[in-house]
Amino acid sequence: MNNSKTTQEIEKTSKGYIKFNHAEEGKINLCSGRSGFNSLFAMGALELTTKLSKSGEEVHYAYETDKQGLDELIGKSGEVLTNIQEAMTAISIIMTDQENENIKQNTPELAWLLLGLNELSATTSDNLERMNRTMNSCKHI
Repeated sequence: MNNSKTTQEIEKTSKGYIKFNHAEEGKINLCSGRSGFNSLFAMGALELTTKLSKSGEEVHYAYETDKQGLDELIGKSGEVLTNIQEAMTAISIIMTDQENENIKQNTPELAWLLLGLNELSATTSDNLERMNRTMNSCKHI
């Protein structure tokens, strides 16, 4: 019996991972959990380690991943934005039921949650736009 892994086995075990230069094993899991919100940790790690440089009027972003990782991150960012928008819609609908005493009592907390989701959406959207520009210019590393 041969102990070496086949290409399919390697792909199967690395599925959901993207290259990340600062990780112990050189990769991080982008697909853990059942919702897109779990991807926020990996997205945040890449955002915090992104290096900005300027050349005249041109701005360049160097990500601590490769082109495939950036492409995966762009796709996950779109999923996260969809999840955020759906959550905001659900909370907004719930908040309209002011006849329900539990909802009425918790309206301030729901409003703060809505504000936080809105800020998360704006940050994710800005990062997504930056990553798309980087991919289009192919100057990400």
